[in-house]
Amino acid sequence: MSDIFLSYSSEDLAIARRFAQGFEREGFSVWWDATLKPGDAFDQAIETALEEAKAVVVLWSKHSVASRWVRAEATQANENRTLVPVMIEACKRPIIFELTHTADLSHWTGDPNDKAWQSYLAGLRRFVDKGEPTQTAIPVTNGSNRRQRFSATWLAVLTAIIVLIAGGILWAIVRKSSQHGVTQNSDTAQVVASQSRVPAASAPTGLSLAVLPFVNMSADPQQEYFSDGLSEELLNQLAQIKELRVAGRTSSFSFKGKNEDLRVIGEKLGVNHLLEGSVRKDGKQLRITAQLINAADGTHLWSRTYDRELSGIFALQEEIAKDVSQALSITLDVGEMSRAKGGTTNVDAFDQFLHATKLAEASGYANLRQAAQLFRQAIALDPNFSRAWAGLYATVHNSTVYFPDESAALRSELGAIETQAEHLPQDTSAVQLIRAQNATDHHEWGSAQHAYEAALRLAPPSDPFVSLVYSEFLGATGRVREAIRYAERSRTQDPLNRGASLWLQLAYGIGGHADLAEEEYERSKPLPGDHQVNDYHALIRLLRGNADPKRIDAQFAQYHSKDFNAIPLSRYLMAHWRDRANSLTEVRKAYQDPANHTVVRLEFIAEFADYYGDRDLALAALRNQYVDASDVTLMFIWSPYVTALRTDARFKQMLRDLGLVNYYLSNGNWGDFCKPEGKDDFECH
Repeated sequence: MSDIFLSYSSEDLAIARRFAQGFEREGFSVWWDATLKPGDAFDQAIETALEEAKAVVVLWSKHSVASRWVRAEATQANENRTLVPVMIEACKRPIIFELTHTADLSHWTGDPNDKAWQSYLAGLRRFVDKGEPTQTAIPVTNGSNRRQRFSATWLAVLTAIIVLIAGGILWAIVRKSSQHGVTQNSDTAQVVASQSRVPAASAPTGLSLAVLPFVNMSADPQQEYFSDGLSEELLNQLAQIKELRVAGRTSSFSFKGKNEDLRVIGEKLGVNHLLEGSVRKDGKQLRITAQLINAADGTHLWSRTYDRELSGIFALQEEIAKDVSQALSITLDVGEMSRAKGGTTNVDAFDQFLHATKLAEASGYANLRQAAQLFRQAIALDPNFSRAWAGLYATVHNSTVYFPDESAALRSELGAIETQAEHLPQDTSAVQLIRAQNATDHHEWGSAQHAYEAALRLAPPSDPFVSLVYSEFLGATGRVREAIRYAERSRTQDPLNRGASLWLQLAYGIGGHADLAEEEYERSKPLPGDHQVNDYHALIRLLRGNADPKRIDAQFAQYHSKDFNAIPLSRYLMAHWRDRANSLTEVRKAYQDPANHTVVRLEFIAEFADYYGDRDLALAALRNQYVDASDVTLMFIWSPYVTALRTDARFKQMLRDLGLVNYYLSNGNWGDFCKPEGKDDFECH
């Protein structure tokens, strides 16, 4: 049972997403069509959700007023006395709903501190919590009911006044007690304006925290991996608390070594508390200082220094997490600590794991071999250290891309890790992610879905990574609307993570929301890291959208300014892309060169073959990339290609060869682009 059933017109999807995110930030569970499960009968799922919801929020607009679906849902909610409607633009509602008090939020752009929004939430929360009807209409059947109509109207007005007063008081109390209203920082102010649908970070609501990387105060600068690792472990442990939203590691660690104002950090991360500190490691002795800070004004709420033996590091992590939770007035169940979720109690194994993780995350791939060896050493010290197994799996998997000459040996090791994962405790997200990636590699989509969903259940509520990889799985299988939802969740949890932003841009673009993709692209520009992939896909969106040629030229130059993975073809197209005939000739020549039969270059060839109208070449490049070479980054097969190649019989055969058709047949969910045709056939668009 969901708290809220959200009814809206498909033309208002972006606004509906804003409302769904707003409700979820406030702690409500929301059902809308993006939450349909595989195999659900569409009509039946909607009817069940509509009947079970505590409140039905109808978004009235010119589009939804004309929608038979929305009117039917509103009528049913009205009969069930669960209707709590909202006006999102000026329109004339169906006459039966004119007596139902309707909040006017046509101006609302997502600001959680907006007075009208807070007023509406106050009434909605009381309605959901108590399960009591609010301002529902009382139908008027004849003149004898005039007095009843008069009373009903005044009841609606009176209730509305009470809701407004209560909401205003609540808003004032929240603002006075926390002072958590956020403003956009200078990096993103022009992009994330008041009308933007893509916020840089969610405004802090409820209890939220970012764990900043603790400063290494040891005499040996090489011990920095230990201070970073301790910070991440504390983040993982605090993320287990359901009442606390913890910012993702990538976002928090982006401030490492920067003398940034703490209030600005809180604004950029969308949190109202910060945990910072220092670590001094001297032989077997540890001194850790931790400080809890109010992000709104930079004041210190709590601080403590811990002197311990290194052998007591695990108990110390739990102690610090417990002290922080108590300072936040949250009860922390020590049984939910992360070391019980695939961790270790072996200090030496833990040290090797922290060192390996640091190396694996370093720029470039030169450290992958050393990181893998340290993960192996950690596993030798503790064979049940699931997180070390997961780290090794990810490192070896990445190595297959960077060291193709060693592919056979690396694949053999991956198989051994996958076998070992079957014998590890299955109640950790780390093990389930190994199983999910393995199943994806082998195109066992049903098994992959099962493992990803298990990882979601087992991961901490604030974990952005699992949401992101599940979103990528959904995108690969063509379920892009669902993929967008999980990608947006990951962005909320880790707003400064460039990788999460990139995937969201791709998901928006594949889903046909080029405007949202462009907004997210602009928002991501100040984020640290290499942006060439972001720049490339922005270029493709401009080409497909027939943008101003000057903008395309500028984007070509932006793409090439990094000079990463550039090939002669891309340099030719930069200068001659308007010359369609000769450019297509160059694209065809590039495909004939076996040196270009790599994942990145085949994608490039397929995109431009499609742009210049050669569907045959685009399909050949896609097949070479996804079927013959077994590239698992399958999402681009669903890109909005201009030649409509998804209608081609060869595209359908690719789906069969990739195992996707069997997956669709087994669960009944054909994604956003295909549907069954008769008993034995299907079509895609």
